[in-house]
Amino acid sequence: TAISVANSTNTQVLRNTITAGKDKEVDWNGDGLPESTSVSGILISGNYAGNNMVADNQVSNYTSIINPSNAVALWCDSGGYSNTYQRNRVFDFQGYGFNIESRCADNIVQENLSYRNRYGFSTAGFWVNETPRTQWLNNVAYGNTYAGFTMEKSAGNVMKNNISANNGSSQVY
Repeated sequence: TAISVANSTNTQVLRNTITAGKDKEVDWNGDGLPESTSVSGILISGNYAGNNMVADNQVSNYTSIINPSNAVALWCDSGGYSNTYQRNRVFDFQGYGFNIESRCADNIVQENLSYRNRYGFSTAGFWVNETPRTQWLNNVAYGNTYAGFTMEKSAGNVMKNNISANNGSSQVY
């Protein structure tokens, strides 16, 4: 992870350029085989990570050696709440452009551009807790290989004035 905001409030992550990162092969469980943690450009996580601003950043060209789908440009994980993600550009990720995930509530994702990733914008998958009350406003997803917007396990989310074009198998899933 290039920038991690863990259990922090009222933090601003502004106008950064993050490029060309990759994970390391680490044997976490001692079985002699490499595992990989998720690779992210900017990560906000923890039950106390709230009221943060992530704006005007560019995150690109991250890869994951072990599991390519684990790469995430901008990621809210494990309880981040009331954060704002705006005017960010993310591209050329093997995984997710934006992933607002498990127990991340009341976030605003607005005026962002996500292209040439696997997924443009995504919420929690079937394997984690839901993503409640996120607002998805005026975002653009273009040329992502799987989907522009993937809204799974989303409760009370609002999608308004977004553009999803030329994405692989689905514009909105």
